[in-house]
Amino acid sequence: MSCADFWTTRVSLKELEIDSLSQPHTYIYHNKPFTGIIEISSSQNQLLQEIHILNGIEEGVQKTYDSISGKLTAEKNISGGILHGLSTYYWPDGNISQTHEFVQGRLGGKSTFYHKNGQKRLEMQFSPSGNKTGTWYEYDLRGNIIKETKYD
Repeated sequence: MSCADFWTTRVSLKELEIDSLSQPHTYIYHNKPFTGIIEISSSQNQLLQEIHILNGIEEGVQKTYDSISGKLTAEKNISGGILHGLSTYYWPDGNISQTHEFVQGRLGGKSTFYHKNGQKRLEMQFSPSGNKTGTWYEYDLRGNIIKETKYD
């Protein structure tokens, strides 16, 4: 089976059992660890979330959608059931509102917030252990730096 074949099975959350005692949680389908995509929908059948599962554990990009417009609101990278890598959040118009880099479930790297006009609002750095580091910048609506804060 190729890697692409893993993501062809799509089920609703109602079709799965969840082993909530295991950490991370394990998703079970027909008495086996599930591999595929879980689709969570509203009562009006509007797609709200897609969760990629590999061998019962969240793995890959998790997407969240607005319950009314159906537009993408968030994309989160998950590895081994925890946030790892880039997470991106969107304004209702589709522009990026914020991005965060995670290392094993903690902020670890760059986090950036954006004004609705697309200009940066705040830029922060975190060490792999989640501590504030580097120079943080705050920007006005035109993208000009209005404040700098340095962390060791």
